[in-house]
Amino acid sequence: MKNTCLLEVAGYKIEVVDTKLWQASTRGDVLHVSLPLLRLDAVVSLAGERLAAALLLPYKPAECPPSLRAKVEEVATTYRRRVVVEQLYDLLVRMGPLVSEALIDPLYPPASRLWLLRVVHSCLAEAAGPQALNNLRHEYASLAAGVARPEGSGLRLDPPTLRTEFRALGARIRSTLASLHARAPMPRLPWEGGSCWPPEEVTDPWSLARLPEGRYRGPCRDPLELVPGADCRAGGKLSSSYLCTLPSGEKVVVKDYMRMAAKWIPAAAASSIAVRYRLGPRSRLAADYKYLRLLRGVLPTPRFQAVCSDVARAAALREYVDGTPVLDSSDPRLWREAGHALAEIHEAGYALGDPNPGNFISPRRGGRLWLIDAEQARPYTDRRGAWDLVVALAYAAVFGAPLELVEEMAMAYASHSPKAARLAEKALSPALWLPLQAVPQAARARKALRRALERGV
Repeated sequence: MKNTCLLEVAGYKIEVVDTKLWQASTRGDVLHVSLPLLRLDAVVSLAGERLAAALLLPYKPAECPPSLRAKVEEVATTYRRRVVVEQLYDLLVRMGPLVSEALIDPLYPPASRLWLLRVVHSCLAEAAGPQALNNLRHEYASLAAGVARPEGSGLRLDPPTLRTEFRALGARIRSTLASLHARAPMPRLPWEGGSCWPPEEVTDPWSLARLPEGRYRGPCRDPLELVPGADCRAGGKLSSSYLCTLPSGEKVVVKDYMRMAAKWIPAAAASSIAVRYRLGPRSRLAADYKYLRLLRGVLPTPRFQAVCSDVARAAALREYVDGTPVLDSSDPRLWREAGHALAEIHEAGYALGDPNPGNFISPRRGGRLWLIDAEQARPYTDRRGAWDLVVALAYAAVFGAPLELVEEMAMAYASHSPKAARLAEKALSPALWLPLQAVPQAARARKALRRALERGV
């Protein structure tokens, strides 16, 4: 019986030979490869996936005995499962906690792998159109079982299981490579990939990790790449944001979570008695994304248009709120509104962690205050709520707000509800102010809080 199987894949042909040897050769437009070599490429990328990547897409087995076809399909399943685990783990590493917000198309693993291999496998990239990949959606969803759960038309990652599976996969690869150490070297492959030239770009795979708001743009090389052609200027010395004007004249904000990240180190040390501050760019982006959307039921918050993230970088493109920060205002009414807004946030079950009055914006067009920062937000507890009030008042005093305005904010907070009044009393605790004892303005802010409570709230 014939011991070869001819596969037609995306414009070229591979003939798999059922032999124990490591072989690869070309005759005409057909690549001849032995089954063991194809299997090793599928398991450990021994040939740089120039062979195995052909199995990512639908292939047509022709002139193939059933026993050999079953072996080839086993190799294809092994490779596809490996690709699923590796590509989803790569996405988990890049997105960090933000991945919990993403609904991932089952086509993401093959599309992102083809994107990586688009130069070597230009024919495969050319064939990776919607129809070809759509035929694989059900199979890749099945292959993701255990590391992701189906939800609607997509997948939700299960990070703990995915990490475990990735470690197990790595162990298998290392074990296989160790067993090959004493073997003869692999023969030189005479084939460099498909014959299509120039390579065709695969549809952007990052768009297959769908967020409920805005688009995930993949790795962050430069956050300002989110706004090509825009005129951008950095915010203040402690700001992590850029105000950008697009060619259309529209204003947007790019927030770079790596910029000025060092400011959170002393803040984290001071806040450790009540709140564990997030330091990493990806975790702060994820919290900002999550809580600004959740808090939109309490106050207006800017919408996200796009985000990008990688191991060391994270950035977001957001709606610009044209208005005046409460911290820059001398209007007592706005300071009272900020106090009420903070109380409303606490009543709704959230604590901001870093309730800087400069993050409450009074819009020029009128209406309620907007909240523009929630990267340290968490679910509410009394301790976190009291710390919020301490930080808000101390921050205002440190950055030069007149003490009568600080007192107005404290008075408005405490008068909002009986719960807020009780929390304001707790916020007077010397233990909460102890981390700020080296800051003279903080002591004056505490006196302002005491005067507000003494005024008979």
